[in-house]
Amino acid sequence: MQSAAQQVISKMKIMLADRQVTAGQLWCELIKDDQLKNVLIVNGKPRKGVLRGVLQRINNGKVPGLKSIIDDNGHRKYEKDDNKLVDMERHFELLANEVESIEIDDNKLNGNQRRLRDKTARDIRDLRYDINEIKLAF
Repeated sequence: MQSAAQQVISKMKIMLADRQVTAGQLWCELIKDDQLKNVLIVNGKPRKGVLRGVLQRINNGKVPGLKSIIDDNGHRKYEKDDNKLVDMERHFELLANEVESIEIDDNKLNGNQRRLRDKTARDIRDLRYDINEIKLAF
């Protein structure tokens, strides 16, 4: 079973497929859904903190596939984000950090293993550089 936040995120990805909406509009749309209404309104009290938490995660770039923008009038709106580069970068950094955290005793490596270790370190450095260059292009 999904948490309330996961249910909200799933519904938002469907709702925002072709439009941008404000936080207020999101709340109104979300509580129209019978399943979400039972999650977002408990004992007659709205649980707006669930939506606020999700929106904060989106604002911080922590929800793949969704992003927040500021429109021409200065209003924050939410929309679907099809830019997979951001997701790729996040996953790459997690993997690269994990690989770099592995401690290897140089005394136990033969020449081929040292070359492979050095090549891996260069490849990680080069890929970080390439990803940063791509980000600058956007």
